[in-house]
Amino acid sequence: VNNSLASRERGSFAASPVRIVKAEEKPADFHARFDSKGKKYIYRILNAESADVFVRNYVYHVAKPLDTDAMRRAAEFLVGEHDFRSFCANPQMKKSTVRIVDSIEIQQKKDLLEGGLVCGIFLTLGTNLQQFGIADTTAGKAGFITALYIVLVPLAGMFLVKKANKRLFLCVLIAVVGLYFLCFTGSEGAMSFGRGDFLVFLCAFAFTGHILCVDHYVQKVDGIALSCVQFAVMMVLSTVCAFTFETVDFAALGECTFYILYIGILSSAGGYTLQILAQKDGDPTVVSLLLSLESFFAVVCGAIILHERMSGREYLGCALMLTAEDSRRSGAAEKIR
Repeated sequence: VNNSLASRERGSFAASPVRIVKAEEKPADFHARFDSKGKKYIYRILNAESADVFVRNYVYHVAKPLDTDAMRRAAEFLVGEHDFRSFCANPQMKKSTVRIVDSIEIQQKKDLLEGGLVCGIFLTLGTNLQQFGIADTTAGKAGFITALYIVLVPLAGMFLVKKANKRLFLCVLIAVVGLYFLCFTGSEGAMSFGRGDFLVFLCAFAFTGHILCVDHYVQKVDGIALSCVQFAVMMVLSTVCAFTFETVDFAALGECTFYILYIGILSSAGGYTLQILAQKDGDPTVVSLLLSLESFFAVVCGAIILHERMSGREYLGCALMLTAEDSRRSGAAEKIR
């Protein structure tokens, strides 16, 4: 069928549920079934006590509660290349019944809403605490303090019944010592932990919660959808907080349009969405290790762009924290091998 004919056919389906979205020319020997590269099937289940008469032709109704975790574990046995002859209505079929199943995902709408809400709250806390903290500290210090989640993530895993080796405790100790030299800058190391340092320190815990929550929910729902919901939650919460606790200056916002767009599109939308997609098949500890590179870029960019300079004591703190992060990174790499 040529494109002009397809265009006319679009109008003929006006009263039909069939819609032609796109049409393009193919060779005469093209076969819509046998030349396909793959197929995607979506099965919708209405898990409720009563059936819905309005969607009865589009969903399969199951009244009893479903154990989705057990369903996911069972689905893993079907992924890969298998002979599905036992599923055939005609067991004597001569054609090959070997098929390759690339993936099986079992999702629940409530998981998407719940996951987006929880991840959005942690992300809102983390980003806002970091932004308020940076106002009273340097970008380089903020980057290194934020990167504390590299040891907080596996440490939090201990409370989730996950094993932790001795290397982890050594990393935590080195990181704490580095944090002391980096942030406690009073005379002779007096306890002068700045307000900005403290807020950024709290944001590291918020980002730890965000990484762990993403790791939990991304196994249940679509990563892109989870990202969209979490940003919607973040947008609402941040807007409410802005008009509640701050005086919004629209003229000042206009002057910062470029920076706001950069943070919103690249740093937030792009960065955090890629994080979610990476955690789909990645270990949260390994992901935190990769994210910790922000500490390095924070110091470098702070020096080049913002002309920030640290004292020898603060650079020593950075070096110790980098040592802790690198030691933890080496341990994770050995585990992967």
